[in-house]
Amino acid sequence: MATNIRSVIRLWAVLMAAAGSAGAVDDFGERMLAAGQLSGHGDYAGAEAILLAALKEADRLSMDEQRKAIVWNNLGSVYDFMNKYPQAEQCYRRAVEIEARLWAGQEVKPYRSLLNLAALYIETGQLAKAERLGLQALLEQPVSQRNRPDFGRLLVLLADLERRRGRYPIAQKYGEEALAILEKLQTDGSLTMDALSNLCLVYGETGRPAEALSRCEQALRIADGLRYVEPSRMVDLLANVGTFQFLVDGPAEAEPFYKRAMRLAENGLGPEHPALGRILLYYAELLERTNRKAEAKKCRRRAKAILEAASTTDIRKYTVDLSELLKRQSRR
Repeated sequence: MATNIRSVIRLWAVLMAAAGSAGAVDDFGERMLAAGQLSGHGDYAGAEAILLAALKEADRLSMDEQRKAIVWNNLGSVYDFMNKYPQAEQCYRRAVEIEARLWAGQEVKPYRSLLNLAALYIETGQLAKAERLGLQALLEQPVSQRNRPDFGRLLVLLADLERRRGRYPIAQKYGEEALAILEKLQTDGSLTMDALSNLCLVYGETGRPAEALSRCEQALRIADGLRYVEPSRMVDLLANVGTFQFLVDGPAEAEPFYKRAMRLAENGLGPEHPALGRILLYYAELLERTNRKAEAKKCRRRAKAILEAASTTDIRKYTVDLSELLKRQSRR
């Protein structure tokens, strides 16, 4: 198994950039907001151009360090969404280093860039690197800081990390705590989607498909109400609903969700994207179970060709493996 946590939480960090610019209402804040809006609508190249220009200006004008950290963080977010992981890591690290200097000695420190770097490591399977960032220590926040979106996101990331380590009780605890905070705060929904998606996997991987279905259906309802959700994230949600519908209610209920996921993957990500290949494999399983063997064979052939041709790292985070879940169910 594997969210994409392609964290819209990172997109949230981009959109909030102007708020961190020392209260200044000037051209810098406007450009950061413009970059955030472009990124929020999937125009990552446009956002990248704005942010690279801001970095050049920062060097020329000796911009204050806090603003430099904002630009590095937001550029990292854009590269992350573009699947340029080495560049994203470098940008996040620059932001983290600056913030460490700026806030040294402060009891309460901003840690948004640190969370972005941790999410990148978890997303790409570098769990040891994520753990070395000291996420556990961040739990020791003053009580006044614990009902904030960043703290909710910290819990989401720790839940994801513990789930991927197979430590399900701890993952569930963190996930439920995160969900309670985020629902109380009534954020824009993106963070809540992450918490729900993670709990969906925890329940699914521990043999509770009905609970998993309930959580991923909640996440999908939120996604359907948002103005923009990154296609890969929406594809994962649809595939998860389809998978747990298959397990709980049968293949007829699952098929519309797989078909919708495949259409979105093909149109939004491209006909050679590995996400499409994965869902084709799941759909082939469904076809096999409903006695459409010729279609299933064709589907598997295409899935295999896509996945063999994909040279990118498999960065699945919130996509479940239907065949593995069916095997587990048959062993019960």
